[in-house]
Amino acid sequence: MREKKALLAVLFALPFLLSGCGQFNELQSGSMSRYQERERAYFVLRDSAAHRFFQVWSGGSTEATTGVDFEKNVVVASVYRRSTGGHSIEVSRVSHNSEDIQVNIRERLPEGNTIMMVTWPYVIARVSVPANLQGKPVNFTRSQVQGENGTEMFLRDFIYGEDQTLAGLAMEDLSRRNTEGAPVRLLTGFEAEVITKDHVCPQKETHALATDVSGGINPITVYFCEEHGLYYTAQTTGEGEVMEGPYQPGKNELPENFQQLAQGGRSGYTVSGNQYFVLTDRDSFSFMYGWATGSFDSTPEVDFENGEAVAMAVSWKGTGGYSLEVTDVCYGAGFTQINIREIQPNTGDAVTLATTYPYVIARFQVEGEVRFTRSELKDGVENHLKSLHGADQKTLSTLVEEELHGRLTFAESIAASMDEDLVEGMWDEFYPASTTLPIGSEGLVVTSVGDLFGTGGDHPHVPSLGIYSPADGFFWVQDQDGSLHGPLYPGGPY
Repeated sequence: MREKKALLAVLFALPFLLSGCGQFNELQSGSMSRYQERERAYFVLRDSAAHRFFQVWSGGSTEATTGVDFEKNVVVASVYRRSTGGHSIEVSRVSHNSEDIQVNIRERLPEGNTIMMVTWPYVIARVSVPANLQGKPVNFTRSQVQGENGTEMFLRDFIYGEDQTLAGLAMEDLSRRNTEGAPVRLLTGFEAEVITKDHVCPQKETHALATDVSGGINPITVYFCEEHGLYYTAQTTGEGEVMEGPYQPGKNELPENFQQLAQGGRSGYTVSGNQYFVLTDRDSFSFMYGWATGSFDSTPEVDFENGEAVAMAVSWKGTGGYSLEVTDVCYGAGFTQINIREIQPNTGDAVTLATTYPYVIARFQVEGEVRFTRSELKDGVENHLKSLHGADQKTLSTLVEEELHGRLTFAESIAASMDEDLVEGMWDEFYPASTTLPIGSEGLVVTSVGDLFGTGGDHPHVPSLGIYSPADGFFWVQDQDGSLHGPLYPGGPY
């Protein structure tokens, strides 16, 4: 059996032996490409702009690429998706005949235990091209070898190489971003949101140009700065050519003034489904922060007076293992758009079988309307959902009303199932009478409370005022009958 396999391997490799051998050298490789758009990709890059664009996208580095003479060479690139760690790929040989150039991608399979996560091994290599084969197709074959010293097995695959251009790569990156409506992502060191054509790359005058990457629908021109690995988009409007950027291929930048303030798996503020909030003043933020995190005496600083705001996302989940994070804050004409990434349990993970409420809280500079997008990350693969969510702006008044409605409704439902002689003690726990009202104390905030149960409701308690102390996170309530209750803390004990 072994002899038969060896004979098949020799027969498959025979074309390589009978054809000319080409020169090549590896330029870049790794186990986690940021280019993750396909299960397997085999690209041929025939100019410096396409090479540089893909190099930045796959490796994440904006350092200059090794110079390649594209009159005598092409660059080949391959990316695989694998469900575990321990995989790597490399160019093992190049051959050519009168019709094409063939590049073999050797995959080294892992030995022993491996990391159970999705990886994206990739390789980029320079391949010399004889003068008589300039412009000819470049195609690919595959082989596999177990570990460093295993026997190489050539697979019966023949893959046509895909010539990739700057225009094609830029369009793929823009599609990944789902930027119809064009949110602008500004990177560190660039100040202008809209720039003129004469200043496409602020640090360098020369640039590569890819025209109409949209295929004729809402034409977009891409200007690519090879030195810094950044590109700009331009669209013609009634006011002339409007440019946006810069963008870094494959990367969404968070602004400098962004800061994630808190995250966790069990928010005290509970929801059904997914909900998104914006808080634009200190009082509403400290109330909600304490309610969600359970921390009432250490609210982070936010510069609300100078245009900062707080974004919060909360989700309901039937099990543990979930978390939320902010991955992108971008700005467009009259709006701020925030992406919430939901990190889900990987396949096979053990999770808590209980309801959880993952949440994230972050501060950011707000411009215009705030809206949210969402993505889901599972097994190392991120899926960007094509949905747009509005933000629910919370004030101290609406939060106090919401807290009291939940508290009193919950207490009343408990009272309905209790013996009458126990009900009074139950109300003392959920809505205790207060002997002192801290009116006049420094730093208190008084807010009115609307009719929580509808006009004419027969609820035993009808709040009219909320008195909140941001310094320690507690609040008091005055009912319409003048009775006082508190101190209460948001979300407890129900």
